[in-house]
Amino acid sequence: MASTSYHGANYGFQVGNNYGHITTEIHLSKRPKTSHHDDLRAPPHAKYTIAWICALYIEMAAAQAMLDEIHERLPTRVDDNNYILGSIARHNVVIACLPEGQYGTNNAAIIMTNMKRTFPAIRACLMVGIGGGVPGNTDVRLGDVVVGTRVMQYDLGKLIGDGQLRRTAIPRLCHPLFGTSNVRANHERRPSRIHSILQQRLQGQPAYSRPTSSDLLFYASYDHESLTDSCDGCDHTMLVPRSSRTSDEATIHYGAIASGNQVMRDGTTRDNVARELDVICFEMESAGLMDILPCLPIRGICDYADSHKSKEWQRYAAATAAAYARELLEELSVTESRQGVSPTVDSKSFKFDQIDSRKTSIKKEEKKTCRWFLNHPDYKAWLDPAKLTQHHGFLWISGKPGAGKSTIMKFAYMRMKDSTRDKHAVTASFFFNARGTDLEKSTSGMYRSLLLQLLQGYPDLEVVLDNAELFPQHQDGCPPLNVLKDTFENAVCALGKRLFTCFIDALDECDES
Repeated sequence: MASTSYHGANYGFQVGNNYGHITTEIHLSKRPKTSHHDDLRAPPHAKYTIAWICALYIEMAAAQAMLDEIHERLPTRVDDNNYILGSIARHNVVIACLPEGQYGTNNAAIIMTNMKRTFPAIRACLMVGIGGGVPGNTDVRLGDVVVGTRVMQYDLGKLIGDGQLRRTAIPRLCHPLFGTSNVRANHERRPSRIHSILQQRLQGQPAYSRPTSSDLLFYASYDHESLTDSCDGCDHTMLVPRSSRTSDEATIHYGAIASGNQVMRDGTTRDNVARELDVICFEMESAGLMDILPCLPIRGICDYADSHKSKEWQRYAAATAAAYARELLEELSVTESRQGVSPTVDSKSFKFDQIDSRKTSIKKEEKKTCRWFLNHPDYKAWLDPAKLTQHHGFLWISGKPGAGKSTIMKFAYMRMKDSTRDKHAVTASFFFNARGTDLEKSTSGMYRSLLLQLLQGYPDLEVVLDNAELFPQHQDGCPPLNVLKDTFENAVCALGKRLFTCFIDALDECDES
């Protein structure tokens, strides 16, 4: 048996006698045009390419107002989500909202998981709604829009001395499919279209207009004193002096977003977290989506994530975020969307007949056998992260022919798979078969099997298939070995802190000829 742990982008795949066990953990520092009576007939599920997630009904209302067409509902099987279907600039869009009163990263993940099952062609998601702005070096004000460049889950970590939280989350980069660079370049030459989109799409909806009340920012250490949401009773000598803007139109900011399961409503804590993580906005959902489907968070600023929270700016902030999302989709061509969502290959193309035949043919171990292996000092040392520098992730076990090595491999694989079932981990295997088909005894077959299991376990990693250099258009069949290797490396490098464990059996049966 051989095992290895990969750290960073540099790793090697070793082929030797008998079989191997490889574990991988990578750390990286990378108005609707519809009748009032009848909705338009909907395209089939597989024609919807863009997901649009909201947390509040007011955000969903703003999203619906951005649609060019509203489609009729499609039947769903096992899916508790309620959807609004439509199109924007020829993109078919699925809009879903979190259930009333249910917020946070976990609930967002449930919504996205169900949506991806029902609409299998979706590969990219917009998380659009309101958020709390971070005043500071970036002049974020109420009604502005923050577009995420990366997402940090700020409440994930370990409690250490004095009750302090040592944050362990790593930054998750936002989806490259959406052409934010093109939009930003456009805005260098001309103003954003947010204002004109709002005028066109939300005409006659005064609740979603910019509030007439003042935009008040208090010093971080000054808490809200009024018994109501209004700041009329607060000490206005504690207001932060800011210069007036020449226009009331929303400004767009690009930067990191902090995501967590609790509402940030303390100015001092806000500033401390913002300094540590270099974020300019707080929200509660995007971190739950990043591991399921590549996501781009777009947040309209409705407050300053302090105790002076008020709902007065929420509808307008939801509207500005939705308007930016529409402008973004208008910039994204249908061709780009389809290329990003429907790559030349998908994970299913890696599957081949008899992919698991050798593993299936290995009989289950007899009772009370193989348990010794789990307590073997070398195996326990290999499982200990503190000893990684000693074994560099590799553990090799050899034995005489017929000694039961494959039985132990299947036993260890099943134990590992069961023990990590409820954890953020994927366990994969490949059993070489000298008497099988060419793919059953080749390195290409191994890579295809491992890629299939990895991408099925972490669907967001399918973004590695959107690579025109590795997968040119009109390519027929499964890619060659060198492309499979590069794709596997790219997927491993995108794991973040997630765990991917592979069991490779009978490497000596690999036919390299």
